[in-house]
Amino acid sequence: MLNRMFGFFIGFELRDESVMVSILKNGLPGIRLLSSASFPFNDDEATLALIRAHIGRHVPGAAKVFVTIPDKWAFIKFTEVPSTKGRGRDAFVNLMKFEIERHIPYDMEKVLYDFQIIRETASTYTVAFITIQKSRAERVTEYLDKLSLQPHGITVSSFALLNAVEMSGASVGGWRNIIGIMPGESVLSAKNETNVSLYLDKSGVSAAVLSNGSLERIRFFPHIEHEDEEVICNEIYDYLSGIKTEINIEGYKKQVVSGDISALPGFAASLSAKTGMEPLTIQGFPKFSGASSEDIKGASPSAGACLGGLGIGRYKINLLPHKADYEAKRPPSLMTKVLFAILVALIAGLGFMTSLKNKKAIDRIDEELSRNAPMILEYRQLSQEAESYKQQGAFLESIAGNEMTLEVLAELSNLLPGDTWIANMSYKIVADKESGRVSGELILNGYSDSSSSLISLLEGSPFFENVEFVGSVKKTKDKEGFRIKASVIRPVKAD
Repeated sequence: MLNRMFGFFIGFELRDESVMVSILKNGLPGIRLLSSASFPFNDDEATLALIRAHIGRHVPGAAKVFVTIPDKWAFIKFTEVPSTKGRGRDAFVNLMKFEIERHIPYDMEKVLYDFQIIRETASTYTVAFITIQKSRAERVTEYLDKLSLQPHGITVSSFALLNAVEMSGASVGGWRNIIGIMPGESVLSAKNETNVSLYLDKSGVSAAVLSNGSLERIRFFPHIEHEDEEVICNEIYDYLSGIKTEINIEGYKKQVVSGDISALPGFAASLSAKTGMEPLTIQGFPKFSGASSEDIKGASPSAGACLGGLGIGRYKINLLPHKADYEAKRPPSLMTKVLFAILVALIAGLGFMTSLKNKKAIDRIDEELSRNAPMILEYRQLSQEAESYKQQGAFLESIAGNEMTLEVLAELSNLLPGDTWIANMSYKIVADKESGRVSGELILNGYSDSSSSLISLLEGSPFFENVEFVGSVKKTKDKEGFRIKASVIRPVKAD
């Protein structure tokens, strides 16, 4: 549940002969690229063992897996449909199923599909839809199954790449997502402009056209080995000219180039000269990855697939059946926002206690107490409270210093079974006046298929002790409503 906000993510980019595996981690500072590596795309045991070892070096436990497949495996179409506002979401889903069936040459039972509204007016939606044959998806799931992995999302490379390009100048993930701060305009999203994104690598060029920040068209142009750069340049120029007429624009403002520029060294300059577009080159994605340009160069599609799957990227195409619906209805963001608010309140309390110990303030208190003997008792009481604050402050500093809070969140995420979700939780500092020990008290409210099993799960963790139900377990439809209290402690590390 919580590993969506504080966890590890694996991006797979499947190509004809190779697979790129990228590993990302989300924490309070944001998403970081930990590693990326390329392997042959085959399922012999030696290659699978290398991939498992690569993942095992960077991922200590469970991780969500997002996959991007080649554009040529899919059918991509942009279309306009009537607005279904006021008629419920099912009306739009049924409309799109009918619309997709009109455009594809396959039986709907043999394909997987997804769609996304790109732009809407009072009367129409502009929608991008993608379909792939089920046999393609089965190839993906069978391959990952041999790695003991399960995909949480499947998208196509061009949409994944566009997510990476649009996030190239933004810090994403972490605390920004918890409190709902999303990145502002990207290099492609300027108002009253029509811009072109070109992502280059040795396999070809992914070209996307965006007008007023909305995606108009997207297409991959394969680069055939030994093919003259001028040939692919003319092909894309003709494509852009056709779009200009189709969507009725005067021309293009900016050409944003990213990826492996050396794969087609003269292409970008030739196309810019033909179209008159202002050239802009992106070298790596430093704010997103925290890594060098070389580290991220080949990882953009696989990293972009993770961004879309996590709801951070703008393009959330997911070809797994009903997966997007299921993810949208889950409520983890409410709990993580509550946790963040608690952490902010605790840190604010630490600042208050620090100011309370200010030397000048203490001196003034001493002066006042020396003038008034009856206040001595009150002063002693304040001193005892200040010492208690000091101990609590040390506890808070230890949380902030070694990310204990994140460890507790990750522990909860790993412990709680899939049939359990948390509605809300509370956390407070508890100080034992006799022993001076400071610990935390955690109260969880939620629902589970078997709430009684949660007690033993939590008691088996080094982070929790004195786990018990607070009140009775209530039956709610097919779930059991529970309220559990536990003490939070710091695990003792072995020497």
